[in-house]
Amino acid sequence: MHLFGVFLFIVLKYFLYLHVTNQMLTLFSHFIHLSDSDQEPITKEKLVNSIAAPPSNLQIR
Repeated sequence: MHLFGVFLFIVLKYFLYLHVTNQMLTLFSHFIHLSDSDQEPITKEKLVNSIAAPPSNLQIR
């Protein structure tokens, strides 16, 4: 039961991180499109690939 609680906690943190990163990505993509219009837009695959290896000093609040 304890292991299940830890697993649930990690999954919830991961989804929270996905949600926050998605919001930040939409915010940054507006700046990217304003500054460089011919750059290809950031896709969900790129987001997932960047999340696959998050920086070690990342703090989830």
